Amino acid sequence: MQSETAQIPIKVVVVSMFEHGELSGDRPGEFQFWVERLPLAKQLDFPLGPYPLRMNEAGVLGVCLGGGIANAAATIMALGLDSRFDFSQSYWLVAGIAGGDPEDSTLGSAVWANHIVDGDLLYEIDGREIPADWPYGMIPLGAERPAETPQDTSTGWTLDTIHFALNADLARWAFDLTEQIKIPDSPGLQRGRAGYTGFPAALAPPVVMMGDTLSSSTYWHGALLNEWANDWVPLYAGDEAEFVTTNMEDSGTLTALERLHEIGKVDLQRVMVLRTVSNFSMPPPDKTAAWSATAEYADKGLPALESAFSVGNTVVQGRLRQQHPALQWANEVVQAQDWFEAFKDRATPAQLHQFLYVMPKGGDLHLHITGSVLSEWIYAIALEQSANGYRYYSKHKIENCPSGLIGGRSTPYLMLYQTVDQVGYDALDACEQQEYVALDEFTPVQIERWQNGLRLDKPYEGRDEFFSKHWERLGDLVRNPYVVGEFLVRNMQAFAAEGLVYMEPQVPIFGFRKADGQTLTPDDVMAIYIDRLARKDALDTGMTLRMQVSLLRFLPDAEEILTYLYKFAHAYEQVVAVNFVGREDNDKGYPLRFLDTLRELRKTYSGVQLSIHAGEVDEPNYHVRDTLLLGADRIGHGVNLITDPGTLIDMRYGPYLVEVNLISNLLLEYVTQYDQHPFPEYLRTGVPVALSTDDRGMWDSTMTDEFFVAVTEFDLSWDEILTLSRNSLSYSFLGAAEKQRVLALYNKRIERFEKDFLRKGDKVFADAQPPRLLFGCTQTKQEQTTAVAEKLPVKIVVVTMFERGAIEGDEPGEFQFWKERRELDQKFELPHAHHDLYYNADSQILGMITGVGTAKAAASTMALGLDPRFDLTQAYWLVAGIAGIDPEDASIGSAAWSAYLVDGDLGHEIDIREVPEDWDVGYFARRTQKPFDPNKPQPNGEMFLLNEQLRDWAFELTESVVLPDLPGLAKTREQYTNHPNAQKPPFVLKGGHIAALTFWHGAMMNDWANRWVSYWSDGNTDMVTSAMEETGTYLSIEYLHNSGLVDKHRFMVLRAGSNYTMQPPGVGAAENLLRENEGYAGMEASLESLYLVGSVVIDELLDNWALYASTIPSPEMSETID
Repeated sequence: MQSETAQIPIKVVVVSMFEHGELSGDRPGEFQFWVERLPLAKQLDFPLGPYPLRMNEAGVLGVCLGGGIANAAATIMALGLDSRFDFSQSYWLVAGIAGGDPEDSTLGSAVWANHIVDGDLLYEIDGREIPADWPYGMIPLGAERPAETPQDTSTGWTLDTIHFALNADLARWAFDLTEQIKIPDSPGLQRGRAGYTGFPAALAPPVVMMGDTLSSSTYWHGALLNEWANDWVPLYAGDEAEFVTTNMEDSGTLTALERLHEIGKVDLQRVMVLRTVSNFSMPPPDKTAAWSATAEYADKGLPALESAFSVGNTVVQGRLRQQHPALQWANEVVQAQDWFEAFKDRATPAQLHQFLYVMPKGGDLHLHITGSVLSEWIYAIALEQSANGYRYYSKHKIENCPSGLIGGRSTPYLMLYQTVDQVGYDALDACEQQEYVALDEFTPVQIERWQNGLRLDKPYEGRDEFFSKHWERLGDLVRNPYVVGEFLVRNMQAFAAEGLVYMEPQVPIFGFRKADGQTLTPDDVMAIYIDRLARKDALDTGMTLRMQVSLLRFLPDAEEILTYLYKFAHAYEQVVAVNFVGREDNDKGYPLRFLDTLRELRKTYSGVQLSIHAGEVDEPNYHVRDTLLLGADRIGHGVNLITDPGTLIDMRYGPYLVEVNLISNLLLEYVTQYDQHPFPEYLRTGVPVALSTDDRGMWDSTMTDEFFVAVTEFDLSWDEILTLSRNSLSYSFLGAAEKQRVLALYNKRIERFEKDFLRKGDKVFADAQPPRLLFGCTQTKQEQTTAVAEKLPVKIVVVTMFERGAIEGDEPGEFQFWKERRELDQKFELPHAHHDLYYNADSQILGMITGVGTAKAAASTMALGLDPRFDLTQAYWLVAGIAGIDPEDASIGSAAWSAYLVDGDLGHEIDIREVPEDWDVGYFARRTQKPFDPNKPQPNGEMFLLNEQLRDWAFELTESVVLPDLPGLAKTREQYTNHPNAQKPPFVLKGGHIAALTFWHGAMMNDWANRWVSYWSDGNTDMVTSAMEETGTYLSIEYLHNSGLVDKHRFMVLRAGSNYTMQPPGVGAAENLLRENEGYAGMEASLESLYLVGSVVIDELLDNWALYASTIPSPEMSETID
């Protein structure tokens, strides 16, 4: 089971593609009507996509993808993996505008699709270079001519993302539900369709209909390409399919949804696609394609946007009105003898965790307040202390200062992230002060490292790390009573949010000082606590709180301290007990040491109770028995009570309670798996027990998590859950009247919760959002222990795009040499990407195969970036793949480093035979009026600029590498008599790269590609290599960078020429292209070049990782190193 926190169940996901500006209040795009009218009032951050998410209380979530197939694939993959949401029963409604075929549709019509067919993944030749008997230049991959049944080829193509068949029954249901909707007509629509004489469907008013959609990042237009689209859709979807609409995203959306379906995140049978016609896909008889492609949409596209909302919302509301599948069990469980058992049987881990979070609970009787605060809280609280005159510093480096190394201090010198206040900082000498940084001057990286230093979040950070380092890192922070007072209130607020009514924290009272260093007495400290707890925000929690004071039992003067604490507790009504803390494996704190002292104290003082840590060891002893002899009323932990049968029997049905801390006992290694814990034996043999959280801030857990572990590991019944909560109140140290009050409050809340749940089902917890904490606690048994395992560090990610067969031992594709030669032998399944991952633990190289095309590349990269098994924050990314190479620049087998990545799909296209006479190409940028319009918009997916310094460093490091000049290369390159660089043996160079899902070819398109790259790079480069993935890969990298998961500045692209992008003299473009079906002339050489050149860079990074881990290389750095 994949780790996931409690999730929000989503009933319907509305998918739109673009906005003009803001999400509300201005000119609407596809998303705005949904936000304003449904409404989707709640905004959720979503840095892994182009827009925030929006949702409402009815369970509808809205997402806006951004234009193009790559954006769609990346955003949907990121959304599907977002642990905040449960999409397992969600319906997905894609609702967006489209071009409509005037043969079948009219402006404003709403069209439900049965089939989605990709229109980018194909061969293309400019219309001026095609054979005379070809109608257009689009050819299926592996085919010999247009409109011919396609075949997979031996060069790595896979056609699984070209056609997606939707659930026909669901599409028919949506159509039947909406068919009678009268879509408003308007004068603008009438004017827009008036010219389409000879097209009866185009001349009719808008209607709801059914028809299939073609998806292409290229915004194509014109009669010739419309003919192609009508041929193309049934070619892949079957003769029953009919092209009606064209869009720019749906094949990317379905690529990601299909992969998410494979891992059970979504149900592909619940996907609906609604496209509404904003414009026609070809011009009217009296207009040119150029005029039609650039004309403003009728009524600025508003009728199509209105149709998308009105028709789509009818379906959304239809789904919401129907009994949602997640609630169908409700009537059945009301009849059941045990509704909770029925719920457990059908609930996902996320739903169970959500249920337990909302469920009312009793109290927490065992929590150390200074260990129960999340590190994020601690940092914020520390900064707030400037108001009380305090400032804090933390050690972030070691300078080997003599004053630190000579010893004689209470904290280890060689320990990072220990915290001192201003007084402590001023006491350091100048050398040691250089090691510290003020907390209010931390960088984001320093904040993260400091906070991580306070968490027990690594597999090797067990008991010793916890006792010897975590507390010392808190340092002077917990010598400030105002800080501890805030700790108390933060916990009250958090516990109240998850349904507790009482807490009994252990608080310190010794060792405190003012900001100027003056000592504060225990009475001073208690006064500060009491004052803080009396403020409105604490009272508003509704929590009841009493305190315990703690004795560190192995101190040499522990008896004297115990005497003081006993008197102190007797004096304050807010203090109800004394607790003994400290490791039991330190024999200086053995229980019977204090027997005489306690007997003397009881002669004088009444009403002071004892709750003592005992049995928190992994070996047999009689500490629990001896602790009871001391007079303890409660036992903290009691793990080894199971080894003392006599005492165990005595505690059955008795007055003594064991405070059980399941997560703590696992992480501090008192048990290695939950099934070793004696908790169920105690519970089910009559030993009173209650769950508690111990030092939850050190591992970011909640009381909900404790209950979740107990339920999932030991299959608790509802009665057992109630017993645990009631025990936590009835065995509290409250007075009798207060105890009855909190018990009555709990009983009232739990009774109301049961009734609500039986009446409303999952609605009771559907909107709850439990904290997304480090340990989430949504795993069971061994998965819970592995959840805390450190992420695998990754230094290099080798990104390849395809394999031709097996990943080793046969004819290689791009990945095989890396797999075999770099010994990437550790396999990690990644079923929601194109291929599994492979890793070498020694070199920390991770290899991936994205799949061919921008959609697969975007989805696979996003899937890897969100994989919790890997730490990619310092990883360098090396895209190493074959490419078409421009014979004007280089020869096949050559390897080129690129920093400019230009998308070759995102733009308008008209067949060259339909363009105006003064146009020499049929491509032009979106939101422009003609090819290479100087008034182009800022790039929005059309161009990405990588780290040029890193590119130049890699090039200078490798430009002298001798590349293999394999037999057969010379024969191919000698044909390129007009291109001197094409005739050279392979070499290393740098230059621009174009990435297009369309595999274009020919002299005319080669010229366009060079100009297109120069256009988008503002003349800084032209096209050297052409491939099919990078703009998808890097788009996901940018989103992941925005979330702090990767560093986009460490991304490199290396492409090696496997074939030329145009034909040699005397050969036709079609003839040369179709030779590719037989294999690429430079395939073997290019694969070897990629490995040789890429390995030089990888080896340099690995050999000098101490430098490059923190410092990205540049040419200047190489000069310094040299």
